[in-house]
Amino acid sequence: MVAINQYENVLHLSSSIGERRYGLPSTAVVDVSMKHLGNFGLACALLILTFPLMALVALAIECASPGPIFERRQRIAPGGHRVDLLKFRTTAYDPQDALPSWAPEPTGLGTLLRYTRIDALPQVINALRGEISFFGAYGWLNPLWD
Repeated sequence: MVAINQYENVLHLSSSIGERRYGLPSTAVVDVSMKHLGNFGLACALLILTFPLMALVALAIECASPGPIFERRQRIAPGGHRVDLLKFRTTAYDPQDALPSWAPEPTGLGTLLRYTRIDALPQVINALRGEISFFGAYGWLNPLWD
C-alpha cells in the first residue's frame, strides 16, 4: 500500500513540476487545442483545394439570377450560441422575404448544387472562423428562425 501511494505522489509531483517548469498545460487543454488546430488546418487545406470550384459556383450563381451569392442559416451551436452557417444560394432571390422559408423552389443550378452537396462548401469559412467544427456535434435547427 505504501508503494502505491509513493508512486501516485511521484506521478503527481512530476506532472506538477512539468506544468510549472516547462509551462505544459493539462491534458484537457491539450485535447481542446489539438481539436482547434486540427479544425483550422483542415479548413485551410479544404479552402485552398476547393477555392477554384467555389469561385466557379459563385460566378454561375451570379450569372444565373440576381441576388446574393451566399445565404445564411442560423443554427444553435453545441455551446448554445447562435451561428450563421454560410451556404451557396440555391433558390430564387426574394428581396422582400414575402415567401416563407419552406416555399421557394430551387433553381436549376440550385438543384445540382444540392444534389452534389456543393452548396455546403462555404461552411469551410465557418470552420476557419472557429464557429463550427469538423469534429464533434453539428448545430441544431431552431424552427423559429427558419
